[in-house]
Amino acid sequence: MRHIESEEQVKLFRHASYYKYLDGKLRDYLFAVPNALPYSGKQAMLQMMQLKREGLTKGIPDIECFVAHGGYTGLHIELKKPKGVPSDVTKEQHEKMALLTKCGRKCVIAFGYEQAWKMLLNYLDRCDA
Repeated sequence: MRHIESEEQVKLFRHASYYKYLDGKLRDYLFAVPNALPYSGKQAMLQMMQLKREGLTKGIPDIECFVAHGGYTGLHIELKKPKGVPSDVTKEQHEKMALLTKCGRKCVIAFGYEQAWKMLLNYLDRCDA
């Protein structure tokens, strides 16, 4: 994930850590799927090979909410930069989101933290976005 997308994701998780949901905070029901390494070079290549052996898969959306709601078994959010365009979504991301949708998951593409937050609350049927 590029730097600006990383900052947007941090904002989303920070906001969720303060937002009351069920018997805790909304952050308790979310997790991120790491898809980039913080360093480069030979060490990063070796680590990436290990992560792939462990199941790291190209195209998996960045964020998951594991709350089943509205006929779905959970929500996946692919987070892009705020002023991004649909072409920023890769072929692999479209393919994985289509597969996840077939499996009963809701998948959305959000351009920036604010849009992701609204989509998350909409999924949970909360009107206080």
